[in-house]
Amino acid sequence: MGFSGVSISGGEPLLTPDLTLAYLRAVRQRSGADVHLWLYTNGTLLTADLCNRLKDAGLDEIRFDLGAVRYNLKKLRLAVGCIPTVTVEIPAVPEDEELLKRKMVEMAEAGVNHLNLHQMRLTPYNFGPLTERDYTFLHGEKVTVLESELCALRMVRFGLAQDIPLPVNYCSFPYKRRFQHAAARRRAALTVCVSGEVVTEPGYLRTLTASGVRYCEAALLQNPSYRYPFEKIVLETGRALYLERRPLTPELELSDAERAALEAGRPPERVARFERIESGLAEYF
Repeated sequence: MGFSGVSISGGEPLLTPDLTLAYLRAVRQRSGADVHLWLYTNGTLLTADLCNRLKDAGLDEIRFDLGAVRYNLKKLRLAVGCIPTVTVEIPAVPEDEELLKRKMVEMAEAGVNHLNLHQMRLTPYNFGPLTERDYTFLHGEKVTVLESELCALRMVRFGLAQDIPLPVNYCSFPYKRRFQHAAARRRAALTVCVSGEVVTEPGYLRTLTASGVRYCEAALLQNPSYRYPFEKIVLETGRALYLERRPLTPELELSDAERAALEAGRPPERVARFERIESGLAEYF
């Protein structure tokens, strides 16, 4: 399937360290050195010995949710110099912005390689606590927090303005959704793509016909819907997965100018969403 990385998350994977280490060793033995292995943790159960065992098992990167420990870097420092890449991955909490600015300097001095800031969003699980705060909720594909996005963008600007040697990535909800979905579609599409089809940047299957174009998508499923054609893939364990091909459009007629533009990489507006990953932040409404 062309996977280039495997992550271990949870819950907290260090609650079951032997199982976590067994998974790391198995993936590394099976997939070799080219697959990137990373792990998410709040760090509270990390020890120097466990750090060394994780490194020996093949862990490439460890990502700390420091928000869970009020940005305390004590356990993170155990990983610096042991695990090749140390990342801090946290939600951009508006109330913590000034504290986080001070912690960015501390992270850089400690040897953190990356800071990933996530946009907060409203879910059925955090509805109560978040609606008690004076947040502005943006109603896009999912309900996101405006103040979280503004906090993250200010943190990026602060790091640049202060020349802090810590790369900061803002993982907005639209960015995450666009690129993760595109990657999943593309992986499945490349598996079922046949002669005469092209896999587009967002991962859709495009078929040019004599008079127009049509688009499909491929999805990797645990169970088929039986609404569309599918291919069964039996794994070595005996478990089966299913690649399903779903038509998205009827045949769309193209003018000669539209066809020429599409073939030249300048898709007409009406098919652009199938050809290009949308850029920019979400619209506010």
